[in-house]
Amino acid sequence: TVGTLKLTGALPIRLWKDGATSSCDTLQLTDVINDADGMIVPRPMNGYRPKAGDVFTIGSIAEGATLPAVAKNWKISAGTAENGICPLLLERTPPGLMLFVR
Repeated sequence: TVGTLKLTGALPIRLWKDGATSSCDTLQLTDVINDADGMIVPRPMNGYRPKAGDVFTIGSIAEGATLPAVAKNWKISAGTAENGICPLLLERTPPGLMLFVR
């Protein structure tokens, strides 16, 4: 649990997933200050290979707070607030293009 986190470098967050079961490191934050080189860097563990759309709740953040920066191919968002606190959601968003031809 941290008040305001100042991201000045890489902050690894470990992720585990085996089928429907997942787990991860978690952070409870009040706010974030993003430095130029600071970001959350997801670290898959135990052979887990991230897939597009995989989502982890990596903690919580105060409603309206600045969201932490995150490594390329990942996205961070705040879920629906409850009592002024939002879940902090980490989602795998690899680059790519889907083209459907009929």
